[in-house]
Amino acid sequence: MIREIRQDGVVTDCRDGKVTVRFDGMAACGPCRDGSGCGASVLARLFCNSPQTLDVEAGPEIAKGDRVAVAVPAGRLLLIAVMLYGLPVVAFLAGAWLGHAWFVGQPMADWAALALGLMGMTTSLVVVRQRLRRSELRARVIGLKGSLEPTLFARVNKVG
Repeated sequence: MIREIRQDGVVTDCRDGKVTVRFDGMAACGPCRDGSGCGASVLARLFCNSPQTLDVEAGPEIAKGDRVAVAVPAGRLLLIAVMLYGLPVVAFLAGAWLGHAWFVGQPMADWAALALGLMGMTTSLVVVRQRLRRSELRARVIGLKGSLEPTLFARVNKVG
């Protein structure tokens, strides 16, 4: 069972006890690398060409230009994915059902269902987005070679 998702990146900025890590290419899972997976990494490469960044708390031993590996607990990533993708769908369906139930038999019942469904979905997206801004991803920087050091951060090597 996968316990954490790992991605390699380069530290682009260090300040106030945090580092900004840039990820140029997103890693694929083993089956995707072998060409036998679901192909999600192919879609990610097609639609996510720009480098992604993530701010992570850092120790003083991490410097700008260091190549690091960042790990995110898989359960946390799954929870975020469910909140971002599942909750709006459920809110849309609940709003549509409620709109249809309130206006049953009236000529605008379908439009009311659509309107309440969209309102439910939009509301859930706003709430999820605000909640995710306040919550932490619980990402941590680790060594590239699976370092099991008790320190939270480990320098891998200097780029350039």
